Amino acid sequence: MTPGAALRTLLLALLATGACQVVLYSDGIEVEGPDDTSLLFVGGDFTVDQVAALLGIPVEAVDAKRRRPRPSQPGDHPNFTRHDLTDIGESVAWRYQGVPGDGDLSDHFWLAVLGVEVMVRRRNDGVYVSIENDAIDTGHGPLLVEVDQGGANTYGEDTRDE
Repeated sequence: MTPGAALRTLLLALLATGACQVVLYSDGIEVEGPDDTSLLFVGGDFTVDQVAALLGIPVEAVDAKRRRPRPSQPGDHPNFTRHDLTDIGESVAWRYQGVPGDGDLSDHFWLAVLGVEVMVRRRNDGVYVSIENDAIDTGHGPLLVEVDQGGANTYGEDTRDE
């Protein structure tokens, strides 16, 4: 048996038991295990048919629901591939894998909505939250942030028309 045939047999067995899924993203394909663990990522621009033929799996086994391409955002890092790109209404959520050597104790989890991007990750010194508001529409007003019911703090200027 060739290594490719052995990999296909293993992948088919994992798919049959529900232990993994094959997800098609705009920037590649990923084999995900339990809890969205990335088992394998192959970068490229693929169709569902190409992925199925490449891996020797049925077309129905390829999850292409999260295929929508996403333009670059202020928080994007060129050295990391976005994983688990998910549309939730008018928002988009994704994650970057953490880098332990950079002090990360978790992946970076992002949510972009209404012109605001929020990133949450665990670092050596605590849970870190970053908020980027560069893309708020001018008519939406300033960014208001409240932490632990401590009242809202205003960031930016109110640009709404009165």
